[in-house]
Order: sequence, then C-alpha cells, then structure tokens
Amino acid sequence: MKFIKNLLRFKKEGSHNRSSISNEIQIPLEKIEQSIQRIRTILQANFQQKLRPHPCPSLKNINASQLNHKTKEPTMSSAYSIHFNKLKSQIGTDLTKISPDEFYHHVINNITEKYFPAVVLEIKNTNYVAVPVLNNKKIWVNLFDQHVSRNLLLAHEWELNETFFVKKYLKSNQTFLDIGANIGWFTLLASEIVGDGGNVISFEPRPDLFRLLKKSIVESNIYSITEPHNVALGESSGHIKIFDIDPKNPGATSIFNTGGADVTEWNVPMKKLDDIIHERPVDFIKIDVEGAELLVFKGATSLLSNQKKPIIMSEINPQQLKNVSGIKPIEYVEYINSFGYICHLIDSGEKQQEILSTHDFGNDISSVAFFPR
Repeated sequence: MKFIKNLLRFKKEGSHNRSSISNEIQIPLEKIEQSIQRIRTILQANFQQKLRPHPCPSLKNINASQLNHKTKEPTMSSAYSIHFNKLKSQIGTDLTKISPDEFYHHVINNITEKYFPAVVLEIKNTNYVAVPVLNNKKIWVNLFDQHVSRNLLLAHEWELNETFFVKKYLKSNQTFLDIGANIGWFTLLASEIVGDGGNVISFEPRPDLFRLLKKSIVESNIYSITEPHNVALGESSGHIKIFDIDPKNPGATSIFNTGGADVTEWNVPMKKLDDIIHERPVDFIKIDVEGAELLVFKGATSLLSNQKKPIIMSEINPQQLKNVSGIKPIEYVEYINSFGYICHLIDSGEKQQEILSTHDFGNDISSVAFFPR
C-alpha cells in the first residue's frame, strides 16, 4: 500500500527528466510535519536527548480547533503552520513548493537549531546518524550531506524513478550489482527484493562512504547475502585518485578534479569488474559513477558478452561523461548496445522510448535502462 501511494504521488509530481523530479517536488505541509517529527525521533534515538514536546514553545491566539482535545495544547499542525507562515514572509515563497536547498536551509536549520539546541550541540560532535528505512533496515547517513543522506533523513527514500524501476525488474533470488553504492540505498533495497536466495555485490571506492555502507549492511542484518567492495572499477587494475569536488554532495566524488588544488583526495585501489565477478551470473546492474561508466564497462567485456545478459540501469550525466570518459551520451549507449543491448529512457519508474540519437537526450542528467535484445 505504501508503494502504491508513493507511486501515485510520484506520477502526480512526475516530470520528464530527473533533474525536475529532484528539484521541483511539491511538499505538502503534512509531509513537512511528518519529516520534522521523523527528524526528532531519529535524533532522540541517536543522542538520547529529551526534546521539547512541541516545536513552538509560545503560541498565542490558538483557537479551540487547533488544540489537542486531550492535552489542550497546540497541535503539531497549528504549530508548524504558524512557524512556516513566519518563514514564508521571510523568504517570500510558498514553503510547500520550495527547492531542496531551501527546504534543507529553512526546515533543518531554522527549526532544528531554534527548537532543539541541545540536539544540535550533539550533532556538532558527530556527522552520522542511523535512519530506519524499508522493512526493518537501517542506513547510516551523513548529516552534512545535502543530497543522498538529506533525502533519506527526510523522505525515507532516494531516487524514486530508479527505485520503482528496480522494484519492477529485479526479482527474488537474483544477483544485483550496485556500482557506485554511496551509503547503500540500492544495496538495502535490492537485498530486500532478492531475499536470502539472492546476492548483492556493492562497490564504493570512497573510504568514508564505504564505512557507512558496511555499517548499514551489518546493522540491517543482510551481511550473509551482501558482498561489499571498497574499490573503484575501471578498465585496468591498479590505483586511481578520486576527488571530493563537492563537500555538500559526497556522491559527486569523481576521478576528474573540478574543485581546484584544495579538494580532499584519496588514492584508492582499482579493479576490473570481470576480475571480481569471474563466471558468476549477474541479473541486474545499477551503475552511477559520475561519468566513469564507460571505463567500468571496458573492464567488464566478459560479463557483457555472456549469453545471459543482465539488465543495466545507468545514470547518464552528459557533462561528466565528457569530462571523465571523453565521450557523448550517444557514444556510451552505442558501446553498450554493441554487446547486444537496446537502450531505453526511464521515466516514472517505467521503460520509455528507445534511445536512437543524441536528440533523445537533453543536457540534463537522465537514467536509462539497457535491455538484452
């Protein structure tokens, strides 16, 4: 039932490209209320802090309909309404239609710091909390990551378009590869779908993200079917430098340094996917490696040449493909297609039109699916 509700919400909010999905989500007031209540619960569980029972400690002129009939105190909805109206007048915009950055700034900073100062003090001493997701899973998030972690903290989920696609096409007892696993959303999601008879093999080269990934695997009790690798994948074996080009978005870590001389960098091991998988059957590959997708698959020619080919769900970031792999999106598509695939756009969690030319792409980041012919 939750999946159906999410799907209906997704279709209602939906758009034709992924950037508009992530940047223009309509957030009802009730959703904001639920999200903030969720933040309070998570922070309380992690830091054992006693929070204020209401987000607004001094509310005046509340009518009877806005009072809890048992406690005679202001309801959560009325408290949030008054506070959000105050914020609305400050920023001049409807808080149910704000961008993710505005949402983060005004909901997290204004409300958390104003009403939960003891908790914020604790947050300043640590970067990480555990968030309950899916069915009895736990994912560790970075409180200063304004992208993957922020969405999981507030909305319980990440990348609805791709999430619904995985739910539709991944089956029980299959083997799933999560290439560019980040903190592990798709690893946890896939483990839930494939079950005890399946396997999830995850790859994340960045050391701090890998620690969170591994911790989430252990605490979600899926270590028996999960195989995490702290390596980069490429067309050869050795070592490679990766760069933290956007501290607010660890998922943007890249082998192409656009951040200048002061960025954090790591020298990490690199392996060919074929050398790790060997002859093991693979049913589904999710790949999101910031423009290095072509390099990964050049190290996986044996896997792509197998008679039983996996479905591939891939991000396509035109600028990053150009920076990292030196190619256009259509060239990447043509390379994978040469192994016996057909490429389709993914929208609303469904397979859409076949990709035939450069005109089928915009300049935005998009998700595609490669299906065996």
